Amino acid sequence: MTPQFILLHRPGPTWKDGVPFLEQPGLQGHVDHFREIVAQGVVLAAGPFLDAAAGGMVLFRPGVAESRVLEIARSDPTVLSGLLEFELRPWFSAPWAGVLSSGAG
Repeated sequence: MTPQFILLHRPGPTWKDGVPFLEQPGLQGHVDHFREIVAQGVVLAAGPFLDAAAGGMVLFRPGVAESRVLEIARSDPTVLSGLLEFELRPWFSAPWAGVLSSGAG
């Protein structure tokens, strides 16, 4: 069983309470960082959560090494500034679900 990795983001110590996520100072750096990563072809899905807890997630393609995902996460300008914190979780896409498999599951 080879894991994929999910990068979870949540508000960090410099997050401004009461400020909508799209208006958080420095958020554009996060967007630009992940646009570049997506262009490299290593991301399957990404985006913010729409509930009051805020944060978001990035689902990496199968085969992207944990060390690469950590490098991406740690170099995010919003992580460096404290706007966001991250958690890395290994995940297994059940083949029978068919959602991310290339063939019938």
